[in-house]
Amino acid sequence: RRYGAEGPVPFTVKTNSARGALYKRDVSREYLMDENIAYFLGWYVAEGSSHHNAVTLDMGKNDVEYIPKLRSILLNYFDRKVSLKEVGGARRLSVSHAGLANLLREWCGEGELHKKVPAVMFDCEKPVVWAFMAGYIYGDGHLQKRGSFIASTVSRQLAVLLQLLAAKLGQFVRVGRHNMNPHGIIQGRIIRRQSVRYVIGFPRSFTDALLRQDFIKRWKRLYGTDERLEQR
Repeated sequence: RRYGAEGPVPFTVKTNSARGALYKRDVSREYLMDENIAYFLGWYVAEGSSHHNAVTLDMGKNDVEYIPKLRSILLNYFDRKVSLKEVGGARRLSVSHAGLANLLREWCGEGELHKKVPAVMFDCEKPVVWAFMAGYIYGDGHLQKRGSFIASTVSRQLAVLLQLLAAKLGQFVRVGRHNMNPHGIIQGRIIRRQSVRYVIGFPRSFTDALLRQDFIKRWKRLYGTDERLEQR
């Protein structure tokens, strides 16, 4: 399927239902990729992980305003109870769904080093791609003085794919490589970390184009204004 093809992209998520286990067969549900699911995927690529049947988003203390929308997506689309816990001053949003966890590992990679943009994004219409980018920037982006955003990752694949996906939107983002000390200190403990990080720079023109998207205006009415974008 070519990029920008007409209509939403379909996909399937297996469910871990008791009925499916009883009859020893997979039970699946069909979905159509839309702005809400793409937004959640962007957040997952930025801050998410999955282990066995658990999907989690680890959100910072400044991300509280995004929680209602993300909870609404998980509940309304995947029909699962969503838990919210405070872990070390941060917020952890989690849901138990084996089929979704497996799909996210396949689409988005396992572990920080192997994170990637889901290939399905390159087949989606532009508003859906913008929603994915919004989720990623809200999750991992840091607002700069002149209205630009930067994000960083240890996954070279993710950095390159974000650059390619932005190009599909007619936008140019920079990717830079930064060498780091492989040893760091967290709460007085010496830790090992990746020695290379990739910094993705989203210019002011990217932020302006994002704010012009219709779904941003709709979400403002439902969930309020994103302060980081408006402060630019």
